[in-house]
Amino acid sequence: MGLSEDESKTSVQQTLLGAINLLFESGLSPEKVMDLIPVKPISEHQTPITEIYQTKLLGLFEKIKP
Repeated sequence: MGLSEDESKTSVQQTLLGAINLLFESGLSPEKVMDLIPVKPISEHQTPITEIYQTKLLGLFEKIKP
């Protein structure tokens, strides 16, 4: 959504490196690292958020996309 291919690749790469570093260099057990990830904190709102994303944001993005 609005990132170039290079920006997207860099973003994914940095996210993966951060996750790897957290898992192997934080001193936390794998279980404690997993506990850092919230489990669906907004799951009850997932359907309306998805509908808004699909109907509004993607339509708006198509209008402003160069």
